[in-house]
Amino acid sequence: MKRASKRAKRTLDFFHYVTSVGWLGVGFCQLTLNVIALTSEDPSLRHAAHAITHIFDRVLLIALGTGSLISGALLGLKTKWGLVRYWWVLAKLVLTVAALVFGGVWMGGWIGEAC
Repeated sequence: MKRASKRAKRTLDFFHYVTSVGWLGVGFCQLTLNVIALTSEDPSLRHAAHAITHIFDRVLLIALGTGSLISGALLGLKTKWGLVRYWWVLAKLVLTVAALVFGGVWMGGWIGEAC
């Protein structure tokens, strides 16, 4: 497979950094909102926190996670690292897919029920 040019690699790196850090940031926002919902005595605050978490899950978390997965896979395929050449690249790929499935399927369902 043809290697990426220097400019294409820099663009993929940038996209991968933005989506990965954004995914992590949204995850921390969701954690904060869920802690607020679990510790609050106010039912309307609890409902609002769960509703916002659900929006974050459906709109941002899945999109950023998928962007991170795609950009990481492209970086692996188009650079010297490969997808299965090094164990840590393969581990990152497996963990990313697992996090997307767990977050989108199981956590999304739980958050939807909590609303």
